Amino acid sequence: MPHNFGAGDSGDVFGADGRGDEDFLRRVADEVSCLGADGVLTVAEFTPEQATRWEVRLDPGGMPSATFFPSPWQETLTTGGELAADKLADRIRPEDPGRLLLVHVTPRETVSAPGAEGSAGLAAVALAQAQQRYPDAPVFHLREPAGDLISQAIAPIRREAAAAPLAQWYELAAVREGPGGTLIPTTQRLFPPGVSRGAPPRRFTFWVAPAEDPRTVFAVLARDDETEPPAYTVMSMESAPLAPGRHDVTATLLRPGKVRFAGESLPKPLEPEPRTWAEVRAAVPRQIPRSAPAHLTIALELCEPQVLFAQRVDCATRLIEDIGDGATAPVRYSLVGYGSHAPARMARETQIEEACWADDAPAALGALDRLRDRGALADGSAHGAKLECALHHIKRRLATDGTTWERQVLVTIGTRPPFPWAQDGSDALPCPWGLHWRSALKAMAERHDGMAFGAVYDGEPTTEAWEHLGSDARGLPSGFHARRFGMTLGLIGQGLPAFPLPLILDGGR
Repeated sequence: MPHNFGAGDSGDVFGADGRGDEDFLRRVADEVSCLGADGVLTVAEFTPEQATRWEVRLDPGGMPSATFFPSPWQETLTTGGELAADKLADRIRPEDPGRLLLVHVTPRETVSAPGAEGSAGLAAVALAQAQQRYPDAPVFHLREPAGDLISQAIAPIRREAAAAPLAQWYELAAVREGPGGTLIPTTQRLFPPGVSRGAPPRRFTFWVAPAEDPRTVFAVLARDDETEPPAYTVMSMESAPLAPGRHDVTATLLRPGKVRFAGESLPKPLEPEPRTWAEVRAAVPRQIPRSAPAHLTIALELCEPQVLFAQRVDCATRLIEDIGDGATAPVRYSLVGYGSHAPARMARETQIEEACWADDAPAALGALDRLRDRGALADGSAHGAKLECALHHIKRRLATDGTTWERQVLVTIGTRPPFPWAQDGSDALPCPWGLHWRSALKAMAERHDGMAFGAVYDGEPTTEAWEHLGSDARGLPSGFHARRFGMTLGLIGQGLPAFPLPLILDGGR
């Protein structure tokens, strides 16, 4: 017959202690109110279904929360079906034995249920073993689940903590750039002491540097000005993978210990950061690798077929976009398009098209869009492209344009070979103006110290001209890896293993 543990039951298992739900609520509230920053209240709960260890902690903002670790009875039994004392002890072991509460729960709906005697017996035996191991721990006999009562007990404390004003400055951990690209720890101020939830949001801007690990950590620190130098306590750490470049962010104080960060480039919500604060700080590089300001000229073949033309335009677009995301120094862009010579003497020639010169990325991308919308050029000889003419045009522009003082980079994207400077054994007529691709390249390399040459080319076989045009970097239109190509040419900073903290350009604070 099931044992009915009524209000007046004081069997051997329970002793004479008759503390129930209300006593448990008061004790949990008292214990949580006394918890420090590192304190843990442990509740060992024994029910007909399982043993559960509850842990109640305060976060750095004083907000209590409870986590639980259930262990069904079958996980604590020996092969003979008896309760194993060592297994049970492992599952309920508290961090602080002085803050341990033992709880036996007999829900009202199961008190007289058929078959309740066996499961209730395991709970009773487990309680007896726990009392023997922790004789000073108070015991409570509950009708409601411990988790429900813990939630009730800490609810007023949570409401009070959420409405409390800040006692210290809240700041975001960040870095700023010092001499020679050295990274110096700094902070971005968020909220001063005395404010509470509902305070005006804080808006600020930071930058993310290119890195193999794209995670940026939002570490909120509380600054204690009573120490010298000021001491910082980590209040929260969240992270998100962010693209390199500028990010505009709004910080909102939800409560002490909790700040919400939002922005168009940020995911919703941010993820908890699994690393420790020491690990995050250790991952910050000592400095940002810098490249020199550059002027990138793209020589783009405009000849049909349309599918190859579209592929070339796409390669140029992706290269400019990736440089914009990963460049560590200013880059200006020029775009020169070239078609083919006329198939016969005296026929009308297509002109070299200077779509933009020494402009910014939006202007260059706009010029590419206009070329894409117009489509490939169908006129001209099929035996080559007037690449030699485009190279001489670029040579003259670089030599006479005093605004292009940066390091020079030439990227040629095409398929066809240049026309010969004089009649040779091929079917192609020579360049009408007798221009040679080699003399143009030689002049540019001699005039512009450190000039780099890259080629995106899919012609077969690879001609000598394209070998020289790709002397520093080569790529194929199909599967073009724009970022790697740009890094090879020094247009994109070499990726760091990690750059975990926001970069504040105005110095922080």
